[in-house]
Amino acid sequence: MTKSKDTLKAFVILLLKGIGVAGLCLLLVWGLREQIHVAIDKCLVPLFGFKGNGALSWFFTAITSSLGVLLVKRYCVNGKVVSMRDAFLLLVSVGLYGIFRCWDGYYQFEGYWDCGFAYTDGFAIEALALLLVFAIQRVLLLFEKPGEEQSERFSTDLPIESFDEDMFELHGLVKRIVKYIKQTDVSKHSFSMGIVGNWGEGKSSLMNLIKKEFKSEKDYLIMDFRPRASKDVNHIQEDFLESLRRVLAPYHSGMRRTISQYADTINVATGTPELIKWLLSLLRIGVSKDISTSRKALQDAILDTKKSILVFVDDLDRLTAKEILEVLKVIDRNGAFAGLYFLTAFDKKYVNDTLTKKLVSCQQSYDGYNLFNLIRA
Repeated sequence: MTKSKDTLKAFVILLLKGIGVAGLCLLLVWGLREQIHVAIDKCLVPLFGFKGNGALSWFFTAITSSLGVLLVKRYCVNGKVVSMRDAFLLLVSVGLYGIFRCWDGYYQFEGYWDCGFAYTDGFAIEALALLLVFAIQRVLLLFEKPGEEQSERFSTDLPIESFDEDMFELHGLVKRIVKYIKQTDVSKHSFSMGIVGNWGEGKSSLMNLIKKEFKSEKDYLIMDFRPRASKDVNHIQEDFLESLRRVLAPYHSGMRRTISQYADTINVATGTPELIKWLLSLLRIGVSKDISTSRKALQDAILDTKKSILVFVDDLDRLTAKEILEVLKVIDRNGAFAGLYFLTAFDKKYVNDTLTKKLVSCQQSYDGYNLFNLIRA
């Protein structure tokens, strides 16, 4: 039930935003209608400023009727979904038409057989009908309930996102973890926590529930770091710093510049456009490129935000040995800033076996678990 309420709330917020933006667009058009009249008179009136007659009435009747049949077949019979983008464009189009058809009074709209129903009114009605279809489709999607035939089905093995879906009573464990996190001081160093368990034992579900508990906490920021989605092993640290920038940039005006400078000193590229990189390089003329200096600058910037960042690292046990080592380098060194909590989910046996095999071949030893305070999922 909670998930349905959250979905409904998100939809209503998105709908209100769309209506608000459409309203602002229409308000702008209304304010500029005199200039728009001039443009229409020059460009469109010579093409479409015709006088109505019987032949045109039959022509537009055929066109609007054919279009109506096509729309009914496509959206009502075949069940094609009206997208949010199309609904927004339809709303703006109908609004613009309404301004010039009903309120402006500057143009005369020719009608069918000299009646008050204009040739273009049919298209506006069809657009309104599509908006009604959009509204009905969204309401049905929001309040759709699984039928009896779905009582026996394959399990998707997807992680849960709310306590309403919790079949394993994780609520108590989540509350304790949240309490421990809040009581752990990260003002001088980062803190790393490992959530271990075999594949399918609920590690991702546990992390989702922890995220949900912190979403309402204004002093904590949530950062999803997905090394599995990185282009290759050489982009993992770049993706981490880029994610960190996106999370912190709203709270610090110099975060892009500071992270870019730090990335340069550790020889990591960032997703910053080349033009911005060049401008930032001009600003950094005379600035030290020493790693400790740039690291301290980034550390100070993070602490200046007065925010704690929860970094969720999932699917570590689906990476190659090189990728795992790169992630551990982020957690243990290049991303280990005060103010950051790392919560990493992984299968302990897989990670151990993968790294042992890799490092034994290189005649090295592995003691990576010292990086994590382990919790069993």
